[in-house]
Amino acid sequence: RFYSCTGTISVKEGQQLHNGSSLLSGTLYNHNGGNPTGDLSVLAGLTLKPAVPYIAADGTTQYCGEYTVLESSNEQFANYGISGQENWYVVSGNVTFDGQLRFNDSHSHLIVCDGAHLTASAPVANEEAIYGHNGGITIYGQTLGTGTITANGASNGCGICSVSNITINGGTIIATGMYGFYSILVGIIINRGTVTVTGTDTGIYSHGNNVTINGGIVNATGGIVGIYAGETITLGWTNP
Repeated sequence: RFYSCTGTISVKEGQQLHNGSSLLSGTLYNHNGGNPTGDLSVLAGLTLKPAVPYIAADGTTQYCGEYTVLESSNEQFANYGISGQENWYVVSGNVTFDGQLRFNDSHSHLIVCDGAHLTASAPVANEEAIYGHNGGITIYGQTLGTGTITANGASNGCGICSVSNITINGGTIIATGMYGFYSILVGIIINRGTVTVTGTDTGIYSHGNNVTINGGIVNATGGIVGIYAGETITLGWTNP
């Protein structure tokens, strides 16, 4: 609970007030002489939820205040998100999925914090370790870029697969499988980060569109080809 009889209540920069399901905005009022000057009672039981910083595609630091923290699971398919929605997820520690991590959103944004490590391993043959089931996946790192994602696809599956786009804006990404990265419809963009993809067939595979690499360190290895695009491959490093 929050009380201030003589001063003011403020929220520290980089943090936001959250009630467990949504962000709150507005004014926090003082409580003077036992008579509230505003509806302070609505704050009972609320906690400050840290806004999580991430590096955006343009290299600026942005903050996410509405997100779900991923937790380890041994389910064959760990489902997150709802079709038609766009949601944010955060990896803040060591998280392991002994099965597929599946995002059902129209677009899923995943922030991997510095020092954190997410490991996902496909449960059966022909499965993906991380799968954007209904839409695209965008992965972000933080300032140091030391957050790591390891996606171990099945022998005939993919490390990271999306029915739409795969975009890497930071972090350290390691993906293996028959295909390391596989985009079915839209394409693959790498803006920043350290990306190591290894496929027994192809490292980076864009079935119906482009592969664009604007920056980062990219190692793509395949038994047949390192990078394949249904349309155009653009190698134009403009970002550090």
